[in-house]
Amino acid sequence: MNTVISQDQLIAQLQRIARANGDRPPGERGFYSEAGLTKQHLWDVGIRSYGDLCELAGYPRNRLTGQMSPDRLFEPLAVLTAKLKRFPDHTDREIAHRKDAAFPSYEAYRTAQNKNGPIDHQLLEWCRSLPQHSAARGILEEHISRRDGRPQRMRHSGRVIKGYVYLLRYGSHGHDYKIGMTDQVARRHSQISATFPGDLRIVHVIETDDPAGIERYWLQRFEDKRVDNKKEIFRLAADDIAAFKSRRYQ
Repeated sequence: MNTVISQDQLIAQLQRIARANGDRPPGERGFYSEAGLTKQHLWDVGIRSYGDLCELAGYPRNRLTGQMSPDRLFEPLAVLTAKLKRFPDHTDREIAHRKDAAFPSYEAYRTAQNKNGPIDHQLLEWCRSLPQHSAARGILEEHISRRDGRPQRMRHSGRVIKGYVYLLRYGSHGHDYKIGMTDQVARRHSQISATFPGDLRIVHVIETDDPAGIERYWLQRFEDKRVDNKKEIFRLAADDIAAFKSRRYQ
């Protein structure tokens, strides 16, 4: 049974570890390991998440899990996928995290999704080059094909999805972006990645019942930012990207 540690003690623990790390808080898994604690210790004193603890200790939330490496993020998720024989939903991941603090938190996956697109797509791309995760790869391919490969209805909304309009970024810190449409995002990302030697990231995907029309809308909207007369490549500003990411269904 966990010994209850006060909120002040938790804050002091984090500040001590952060000072030893150049006044930078560690990732969530690193904190629990170093302090010998679990998430339950936070919950016992009314702290909902590691991010909340960091803010209480005077550290910005965005320094927590945003830099978690793909291996740390996706290795346990691939193992869980193979174990469950399906893609783990939020509840599955939360249960895994409660059982083992080393399993990435909700905040870690949310950060990754906001940065690079749907987690199942990212996990599939990560698994492709790792034979030891072939079982997870097969499950993910079937999962994404079943979900993305045919028109479907969004849960509770009745909206019909016939395809997707995507925004890809060339390079981890690049300013050139590609807009296109597809009926299978992961497959299209893989096809384009094969022709680009650098890092090609999914920024955002818009679900739609009119892929051609919505793609045309965004191509026209960013017409004056087109790169070298290339039909689907644009040099976009932060406001442009925010506008695209604000649409989940169009």
